[in-house]
Amino acid sequence: MSWSKVINLSMPVFFICFSIFVIVSTFPMGKAEGTFPYMIGVFTLIVGVFQLFFDLVKKEHADKFKDSNIFKVIEFLGVLSCYIFLFKKIGYIADTTLLAFYAMYSLGYKNIKVAFPLAVLISCVAYFVFSVFLAVPLPAFFAE
Repeated sequence: MSWSKVINLSMPVFFICFSIFVIVSTFPMGKAEGTFPYMIGVFTLIVGVFQLFFDLVKKEHADKFKDSNIFKVIEFLGVLSCYIFLFKKIGYIADTTLLAFYAMYSLGYKNIKVAFPLAVLISCVAYFVFSVFLAVPLPAFFAE
């Protein structure tokens, strides 16, 4: 088996294992708290199985990570860690606005006059979807 094929197969295997972990972790939760993570786990499992199947039957495997910028990956993991840390402290809307703005700016969109209002809009729409349609309680603003 070639190294490119091993790399391509590692991600679907990881997502299958992670989704099984998420599904099993939802069992002790109540129905209200566990439904959404369970749905996400099942969806991720289905996508992972399909991706694994298609990667197994594929003949040619290109190196997907050949031109990857590992420092950008580490930087974004740090930003996501800050997002998780700040989530309960400054609330969903402010935290997600900062994350969305950072993501747009770091991906090359430099027009701040458009990016920041768009980040606020993304956060408010996501908050509305989670709180109204999915009934997921989120800390809107400064929680502590």
